[in-house]
Amino acid sequence: MWKIRIQKIVDMKENIKKIEVLASFTQLWELIDILNEQDNYIKLKEIINFDLKQLDIIISNLDKIKKVNKNFSINLFPATLLSQEKEIKNKIKIIQNEIKEIWIYFKIEILENYFIYNQTQQKYVLNYILKQYPNYLFSIDDIIISNCLNDSNKHIFNNIINIIKNNINIKVVKLDISIIRNKDYKEIWFYLNKLNLLNKNFEIIFEWIETEEHLQKIKKAIELYNNKQLKNRIYIQGFYYYKPTEI
Repeated sequence: MWKIRIQKIVDMKENIKKIEVLASFTQLWELIDILNEQDNYIKLKEIINFDLKQLDIIISNLDKIKKVNKNFSINLFPATLLSQEKEIKNKIKIIQNEIKEIWIYFKIEILENYFIYNQTQQKYVLNYILKQYPNYLFSIDDIIISNCLNDSNKHIFNNIINIIKNNINIKVVKLDISIIRNKDYKEIWFYLNKLNLLNKNFEIIFEWIETEEHLQKIKKAIELYNNKQLKNRIYIQGFYYYKPTEI
């Protein structure tokens, strides 16, 4: 059964500034299990069909979504955006016409080994998508950095930066909880510093923030950086403030 949920996103003053729209169905994890067992062609069709249905659900609920917050994002698989399905572009355009400025969250799991060995390919994929959708704003979702702040992880993060730095349509970078968990605020500062030097206009969203400890690490990292302009571009998403709720 399909449901549409929203999750509110706050700034560092705890004001609600935007929402993420999460259209999904209750058997989502079953679908993922099935996809893992299928060949690539069938998997691709299933992913595209999933996103087509998701877009239909969002379009049918646009009025409700806009009443909550007009500044919202949606999640689409990279495979969907890479496809030549005219239906995809048409449905996205319907939403754009209603909202005028829509964020499309480019949902990509950024895994260490994949980026180390496939940086050129990943650059090509991202550039291709941005060319296909030149009038949209994108976010890079789920940036994951595990383990400690060592030379390997610095290299991984630098690879990610090299991939996104020249794409002016990428306006948001979402940092996975792995950048917070098991790290001190000085390590978090390292990533904030890199992103801020990369682009002074990026918005940075910390995802999956669930505890006071997580929040305090972010605040200490911002204080260490001592940059008011950067502080105004940082947002928090997670159960600590708001859980996803049905519309």
